[in-house]
Amino acid sequence: MASRAAVAAIQDALVRWWGPLMQMHGPRSPRDKDRDLHWRIKAKTSEELRQEFLTIYVPRIRELGLVIPDPNLAYDAAAGEWRYTEPDWDELRTVVTNHGPMSEARLEFRRLAREETRWVRETILGVRAAA
Repeated sequence: MASRAAVAAIQDALVRWWGPLMQMHGPRSPRDKDRDLHWRIKAKTSEELRQEFLTIYVPRIRELGLVIPDPNLAYDAAAGEWRYTEPDWDELRTVVTNHGPMSEARLEFRRLAREETRWVRETILGVRAAA
């Protein structure tokens, strides 16, 4: 049995990550206009993937006694799909174009990691590697 502190920490993480989880597969697009489907990068639309995610994980999350931070989340049995609050797609676009709240810190971490491992590339290549 998990402690109250552990459950509270998991609930906090769920609240923080729910938005990104719902954005994970990207915005809805008509099947006939989805380039990823056309090029067979993926086999299902973003919405089909999101519906599968919800079908699998919502019952598991609720079984743990956690509260999903979307008051509109409900299964519509008649339609056979989940209804939910539409994700903030502008927020996703901002983050993936390196303008998110942690983008600069993440990019700085990558720059530092690259600099700290430069010696490995130089050793393997036998020449001075570009930074």
